Amino acid sequence: MKARTPLTDCFSNNMSYTLDGKLVVAISSRALFDFEEENRLFEQSDDSAYMKLQLERIAAPAQTGVAFPLVKKLLRFNQNIVKCVFLPDSFRLFL
Repeated sequence: MKARTPLTDCFSNNMSYTLDGKLVVAISSRALFDFEEENRLFEQSDDSAYMKLQLERIAAPAQTGVAFPLVKKLLRFNQNIVKCVFLPDSFRLFL
């Protein structure tokens, strides 16, 4: 039997994990990190220029975005009850 985690519970077929009584905050990767230049290039150019920029910066840590301080505060708010779940679409849920 597979080990149960909040992530597997959220995405299991029976959806047995409930968010009742929990504060849920979804934050996009563009808000968590400063990807404005990448987004501008993506919207104004073709895919190859965007992919080239991403590959050039693959080893460099992303700069923090406008929501980063909020996430830090939420994580410090009560470390005993806050869990961070990574979702495949670059969102994080804080349960």
